[in-house]
Amino acid sequence: MSVLVDNDTRLVVTGLTGREGTFHGLNNRRYGTEVVAGVTPGKKGQDVEGIPIFDTVHEAVVTARTDVGARTNRLDAAQSRLGQLEETTTTLLSNTEDADMAKTLIDASTQQAVYQSALRAGAQIVQTSLLDFLR
Repeated sequence: MSVLVDNDTRLVVTGLTGREGTFHGLNNRRYGTEVVAGVTPGKKGQDVEGIPIFDTVHEAVVTARTDVGARTNRLDAAQSRLGQLEETTTTLLSNTEDADMAKTLIDASTQQAVYQSALRAGAQIVQTSLLDFLR
């Protein structure tokens, strides 16, 4: 039977403090596998090039799962915060860029009425001036 180990594997190496365990564990890490822990009874608390050593596989797995759970919680919190920021940003952008249609139409019709009144007044001035000029 063979076991496939790749970049996505989280690996616990038994006997990591021994010669063979150290050799294979560190080579796996050099190839990109995440070596999360080593197990050697009686050597708990030590580490091999930053890889923590535990007394039992159960202890190593529980510790690794706790770490994964904490990371997952942090990612969930960050995702939630990003969702709230996106909603807030969208609301602010909407308030800045959107137009109140009723107010905009009333303003447009008011400006149109003022413009037409100005044109009529100008036409009356020009008309009177021409009649005065012709007399």
